[in-house]
Amino acid sequence: MSKEGKAISSESSVGRATSQTDSVEDEHSLPPLIIRPQEDPPIQQGASEGESELHQEEVETHNRSITSPPPPSLDTSLEENRQVIAVSASKGPAAFFNLARKFLVTDEYCDLSALETAIVSAVDAAHLLERSKLATIVRSVIFSVYFYQ
Repeated sequence: MSKEGKAISSESSVGRATSQTDSVEDEHSLPPLIIRPQEDPPIQQGASEGESELHQEEVETHNRSITSPPPPSLDTSLEENRQVIAVSASKGPAAFFNLARKFLVTDEYCDLSALETAIVSAVDAAHLLERSKLATIVRSVIFSVYFYQ
């Protein structure tokens, strides 16, 4: 090859190199990141009916969590006026339930989750109280039977 041929071939290789860098620059001129919603994989044909129902429930829950609006925040004045219901277990569950009933009737902004927790605690306390009474009765019966033989 002559010197001219080498020069032309080197120019064409330089041209190819610059066209390659231009294409790289074009790629960098695109938006830096495109976020696409994640698609759930299709349900497998061989999956059992229970698995497909479970997957469908997961998809519905996921979709609901994405589309549901955030819960409204409570006004700070409501938080200051919040009342607390507390009744000792020794008073018995009836006193607690009467107080809870009055609270529900008089307070329109009742914290139901706290009330539910308190009711469950009162019921548990009542069960424990009954169990301890039964345990006392059983112990006294066994004690009397054991010593009076």
